[in-house]
Amino acid sequence: MPFLTTNSAALLMRLAGLGACLAVLAGIEMYEHSSSVRGDGWLQKQEESLSIPDPSNFSFAVFGDSKRNFACLSTILRAVDRDPEMAFAIHTGDLVGDGNRGEFRVFMECLTMDFHKPFFTVPGNHDIAGLGRESYGDFFGPRHYAFEVAGTRFVVLDTSQESALDGTQFQWLEEELSQREAASRTLVFMHRPPYDPRANDRPSLPPEEAERLASLFRKHQVSHVFPSHLHAFFEGTWQGVPYTISGGAGARLHGTDAKHFFFHYLKVNVNDRGVHVQCVPVSLSTGRRALLEVWCFVRREGIEAILYGAIACLSVQLAWSQRVLRRMLVGCQPRFVTDRLSRRLA
Repeated sequence: MPFLTTNSAALLMRLAGLGACLAVLAGIEMYEHSSSVRGDGWLQKQEESLSIPDPSNFSFAVFGDSKRNFACLSTILRAVDRDPEMAFAIHTGDLVGDGNRGEFRVFMECLTMDFHKPFFTVPGNHDIAGLGRESYGDFFGPRHYAFEVAGTRFVVLDTSQESALDGTQFQWLEEELSQREAASRTLVFMHRPPYDPRANDRPSLPPEEAERLASLFRKHQVSHVFPSHLHAFFEGTWQGVPYTISGGAGARLHGTDAKHFFFHYLKVNVNDRGVHVQCVPVSLSTGRRALLEVWCFVRREGIEAILYGAIACLSVQLAWSQRVLRRMLVGCQPRFVTDRLSRRLA
């Protein structure tokens, strides 16, 4: 019987451990979905921290579709941060792989460590997935907005949904673009492009919405449009309006043509002669990428992974302990009780 008591105590301890792991895991999930975040007033802080030494000649970075490849994102952030000519950066959407707060927190930690300039964002379809609409708003604020830098109007659109712009946002866009007289030029940033250059400019938004946007850009003489969404690099014109698609900040590339499908970011220079776009390829060392991916996995899912492993281990031990305990109980009973007990425990 002492052996039986010892096994019972071990069983209870494993049950308690399993319950504790489940409680902590549930607590983490509740924390991720309901806790406050550090992005309060993000947009206002970025605008206030803008500093342009020469308004007649300034540069900034544009890139999109980093998703979970924080190694590539970190490489781009460091390169832009170290370039004294670039005053700020704009991420054109799909900052994370899905909309959970855990990934947004890792993104913010990566940004805090590797970047020390103003940083503006555009919502992507992966950013608003699940509960991402709320998470994105908590971290970065409004999904469409505009600001001005040295006489150039920057207009950020929310095309994260397949239905493109709703009536309210389209009316807002018309009003923003009609103010072009007050600015020397207008640049538009969005996630989903109106058209897909991979398919002979087939609409990637609903056809009527794509035509409506392109016509509006032409009407108000938009200087340049910067979408992403396609994990590639493309440039051209839509109804006479120049565009550059930059979706090479880390997400899995959508093709193998080396002319279009490679990791990169854009260095955009604005001066008296116009808008000039330079594509900068990004190369990642295998060692650095592996190290950063491990770090990001631990930051994003490390605690949860440990808990899931503990739960699996305890579940196996409990199943084995139950089997051993059943045999011990059967062995301790008189013969005439054994058969009945075996049938009940079976």
